Amino acid sequence: MTPRRRPAGRPAATVAEREGGITIVEVAVAMTLAVILSVGLMQVMLSGLRQVRESRLTQQATQLALEGVEYARSLTYAELAVTPEVSSGDPLLIPTGRLLDGSVIGLGADEPLVEVSSGHESGIVPYHSQEILDGVTFDIHNYVTEPEYGLRRIVVLVEWEMAGVARSQHTSALISAVSTE
Repeated sequence: MTPRRRPAGRPAATVAEREGGITIVEVAVAMTLAVILSVGLMQVMLSGLRQVRESRLTQQATQLALEGVEYARSLTYAELAVTPEVSSGDPLLIPTGRLLDGSVIGLGADEPLVEVSSGHESGIVPYHSQEILDGVTFDIHNYVTEPEYGLRRIVVLVEWEMAGVARSQHTSALISAVSTE
C-alpha cells in the first residue's frame, strides 16, 4: 500500500485539524462564559435565600403576635390590662400621655391604655417581652386599650432586625366584656 498524497494546492493540515482537538482560545472563551453564568446563578440563588429568610422571620413575628392575642383572649375582662412599666420611647404611644397612637396602626382615634391598678395581681399581659428564635431577637410590645365602655382592644407589636433593617408586624383584636365572662 502506498501512502496518500495531498492534492497539489492544499496547505498541510494543522495539528488541531489532524487530531480534531480544540484550541486554548476556545477553552478560555468557554471558561469565561461558564464563570459569568455561574456568578449570575449564584446571585439569583442568594437573592432567593434572602427572600425565604425574610418571609420566615415575618411568619414567625406574625405567629408571636397571634399568640399574644390568643393569650389575651384567654383572660377575663377584668384581667385584661397591661403592666404599667411603659417606657417613654415606646413605638406606639403618644409621648405626652398613656395613649395609643391610633394613626400609627390605622385606627380612627387615639385610645387610652388600660393598666393594672397598683396592688392588683391580675393584668397578666406584660407590656414588653423578648423572644429569640433562630438567633433573631423579637421584641414584643403588648397594649390593652379601651376604645369604648365594655370593649377592650389588644394590640401586639413585634419588632426585629434583619440585615441591619428594622422590621415590624402588628395585629389586634377587640374583646367585649360579654365575651370573656
